[in-house]
Amino acid sequence: MTRTIATLTLCAALAGCASLPQAASSKETFALCQAADVATTAVLLGRGGFVEANPIMAALIKQGWIPFVTFKVALVWIMYQIDASPPVQTAFNAVACLPVINNVGHL
Repeated sequence: MTRTIATLTLCAALAGCASLPQAASSKETFALCQAADVATTAVLLGRGGFVEANPIMAALIKQGWIPFVTFKVALVWIMYQIDASPPVQTAFNAVACLPVINNVGHL
């Protein structure tokens, strides 16, 4: 639980947000969660014994890291094109951050 709180706090701080509600609804938080997912997934897969649970991401990783990272970058680009309301952006961010929270629990 401590790692999860530390991870979320770090993401909010790195996003340059002054408050938790601002961090929760910022597009920067989405981007940071995508980057953190790539980093934590790479670390865990590099250790061995860890399997990517998302079949789509697993298929991309099987093709190499470039398709996986490209997909993540495309998700961030799409997010920046969408004019989502703060509650909708918060929901997108929550979904984007869940894999990171899961991965941090396995570090």
